[in-house]
Amino acid sequence: MSEYKILWFDDDFTEENHFYTQSLVSSLKEVASNSGCSFDVNPVCDFDTYVECLSPDKKYDVVILDLYGLNAIDKSDKSFTKKAMAKLASTKVLKYVYSQQPDDDYYDYEKDPDNPSYIPKENWLSKNAGQDATEKLAQRILRDLQSKALFYIGYEFILELYNNQWLSASKNLIDDILKKHRQGEPFQMYYNAIRETLVKGEIFEKLEIERLIPSRKDAVVDPRTYICELCRYFPNGQRNFNNPYFPYALCPSDAKASIDYLCTMGNVGSHLEYTSSDNVIISMVSEATFHTLMITLKWFYDIMIRLNNADDAILSHKNSLQSQIEEIAPKESKPLEYDEKLGIYYCGDGQVSSKLVKDAGWGTGQMLVIDKKNKNTAENSAIAEKYPFFLYVHAK
Repeated sequence: MSEYKILWFDDDFTEENHFYTQSLVSSLKEVASNSGCSFDVNPVCDFDTYVECLSPDKKYDVVILDLYGLNAIDKSDKSFTKKAMAKLASTKVLKYVYSQQPDDDYYDYEKDPDNPSYIPKENWLSKNAGQDATEKLAQRILRDLQSKALFYIGYEFILELYNNQWLSASKNLIDDILKKHRQGEPFQMYYNAIRETLVKGEIFEKLEIERLIPSRKDAVVDPRTYICELCRYFPNGQRNFNNPYFPYALCPSDAKASIDYLCTMGNVGSHLEYTSSDNVIISMVSEATFHTLMITLKWFYDIMIRLNNADDAILSHKNSLQSQIEEIAPKESKPLEYDEKLGIYYCGDGQVSSKLVKDAGWGTGQMLVIDKKNKNTAENSAIAEKYPFFLYVHAK
């Protein structure tokens, strides 16, 4: 039996067995009973609880909103429902409005499909519409849930990527590609977006944030070529940024080859219709690109699951990578200066040993490479306050 989780944000839940909420609850139960599924409804009536329920560790298939919700001090305030809608912008959860004021001009979300908080007008229902209307809404919710499940069948992990906000659902790029693929239509118009927006953009940015790959600002190579290099040499074990290190256990050959293909085909494939008049070839390339994209997304999903589960290999890699960054990344260089008032040498916000300066024969203006920073424990508090670090340096 399928169980669907529903989060319902409505100030009517402050009253036990309120007529309007019970009407829809009753319809949901009846529809579930007739279809062999179940609805697990979580009713909330204040914004803070609602936000807690949308945390990544809690999953909902459906969110129902009133146009008025209660804030933390129990005052009805429609601005909180506007914020509630905005909280759903980056998820693929199904959204519905069930309200006594479904046509309130204050809300314009049904008018603009490009608004990330958009809720289709057909998903809005007045609480005054009667029992027949609530039954129709309940049936619509079930139908939408079943259609959603069918849409992602075989690729359910994509929904998890959305729901965990590991990929942005607002772009709808993957959904458009899934639709094209199911309809048997080529999608070369999306190749550049796959490369730039999805792979180089969202996937690699997420891996950077999680410190599973070096960030572009850490890279020794030109940032414009860094990501291409990273794709091309993912699992080769070299300890430098031209051939970044990413263990085979975390990026096996199929994932590496898929990433490389998508970055290459993103450029070549987008021009395919101009270089080939053979529709069979164009369709075959689309088919290959689709499955390669799914391999890459499944690999990314598996990596993020392992990260969430504190997988030993992932954590070990993160620690190893940080050591490599510190070892390889170019060290900061600053000119030596002298603070006449405090009588010390310094570079930037760090004190430099006067003995070292004299022994080395350095003068002010000498460029020094900062090897290490420690907290400044100088007895003179004025020095420690103005220069919070003590620097270990060598001449550039």
